[in-house]
Amino acid sequence: MRGLGDTRATFVGNVIGHYGFGLAISLALAFGVGMGAPGLWWGLSAGLTATAIYLCLRFLARTRLPRAAPS
Repeated sequence: MRGLGDTRATFVGNVIGHYGFGLAISLALAFGVGMGAPGLWWGLSAGLTATAIYLCLRFLARTRLPRAAPS
């Protein structure tokens, strides 16, 4: 994404994915449900997955070739 000049979206996506999504799930599973350390790892995995999906979709959207106009 840095090569595309899209560093702000990458930063925002990482913050939301890791802290907003992953940390919330980690805390809920580890302490709310009582899973302990495995709950923290599941939350970390969820945050990484959410961030990866967002960044892949953003990359595909930014590198998509324009469609030719119908003739």
